[in-house]
Amino acid sequence: MIRSAPTLLPLVAMIWLAACSGSDNSTPSSTTNSPPTTAQEPTKPPPTTQPPNMAPPSTQPPASAPPGAFAQGTGFNAIVRTIVMAQDGTHDVYVGGDFTTYNGTTVNHIIRLRPNGTIAQTFGQGFDEVVTALALATDGSNALYAGGPFTQFNNQPAPQLIRLTSSGVRDATFQPGTLGFVLEMLGVTEDGSRDVYAAGNISEPVPGAPVSAFRGLVTRLNPDGTPDQTFSIGTGFPGGADAFDAPVAAISVPPGSGKLYAGGSLFTYNGQTVNSLVRLNPNGTLDSTFMTGTGVPGVIDVPIVEVIARAGDGSRDLYAGGRIGDYNGTPVTLGSIRVHETGALDTTFGPTEPMITFTIAPAEDGSGDVFVFGLGTKTNDRPARLLRLNREGGLISTFHEPALDANFVLTIVPVLDGTRDLYIGGTFTTYNGVPVNHIARIHADGSLASVVGPAP
Repeated sequence: MIRSAPTLLPLVAMIWLAACSGSDNSTPSSTTNSPPTTAQEPTKPPPTTQPPNMAPPSTQPPASAPPGAFAQGTGFNAIVRTIVMAQDGTHDVYVGGDFTTYNGTTVNHIIRLRPNGTIAQTFGQGFDEVVTALALATDGSNALYAGGPFTQFNNQPAPQLIRLTSSGVRDATFQPGTLGFVLEMLGVTEDGSRDVYAAGNISEPVPGAPVSAFRGLVTRLNPDGTPDQTFSIGTGFPGGADAFDAPVAAISVPPGSGKLYAGGSLFTYNGQTVNSLVRLNPNGTLDSTFMTGTGVPGVIDVPIVEVIARAGDGSRDLYAGGRIGDYNGTPVTLGSIRVHETGALDTTFGPTEPMITFTIAPAEDGSGDVFVFGLGTKTNDRPARLLRLNREGGLISTFHEPALDANFVLTIVPVLDGTRDLYIGGTFTTYNGVPVNHIARIHADGSLASVVGPAP
């Protein structure tokens, strides 16, 4: 089901947090208290379809842009949902989302940009609807997976998941069938199989009742797109009857693995009682070596785990973020946690800033730092917060928290070109008061690296 992006209500979010957190620096021992109404609770914007904007083409950066700058001009006309760095040595970047133009040029929902902000690939006519997820192949081919509720690519019929070659055309050797759910997330295995995970949710009628219920589903596809017959999830992750939010909100593949983390607001998996953060084996069974006990309790209608991210430091740990206030019976600072491969809580990581966390990305510069985005609590006047935390969860003082226009940062990607810069994309349109329109390249200190504005 495609839902229009909700209006963000940061003030109401802070009121809800006030009821849950109790104080500035403490959180409830459990997040299983009665949730707020869905009208009050902010969530990531779901896929939407934006009308095309036929502004005059312009791929030229502003004349004032210094050499080496990321000159994005007027940016995108709608939401950026996913950013992926190319792995071919170019430092190019793939971008997907709701947008239909970039700096005035028509680019329907996908684009490849050069490090200077100019267009490297436009992918023909692009997609007819939103691209919700991009993922690079792990087979050295530089191929790119793209998923979403689209039905066409470059004016040709296409399933919800396609594979693009390094030249930007559809790979005809990858032919998935009907998935049976709205694709929202992708994860590519690293076990040598070249398989790919697709995950999402579907709304189904409840037998004998005038209501519907979401069900979270995951499929594992072979390199040719056919279902991996050794992978079975049974009944998957059923959600609550007539619930507004879908149960599965995030997936992630552990490094060097064919396993899969899944998170959201989860209660059962294929008939077994689970918590909101689980790990599946390559055959779809629950991984019993990931011992989380009561783990992250679920709440009907509210995704408790919004994001899962690899630690990126070789430890095989993972970060999980969302509305987490309790892990395996231990109260934690509201927002994000770090968990060992065994499922044990990493007690050396304790964020000093409580907030509902939607996006997490390791800095990947050898510092051990991590970038987080979320909605702040009742005690501050900055509901939309982008922070850099050290290995223990403390604020990095050299990163100056930017002023965002109370909208979401949906993706954070380190550039990895020696500059320590990063890209951010989302629903935001300004950064420290500068109109950036859904994408920005920023420096390690939080200052804006992008050059914006129309070409003269």
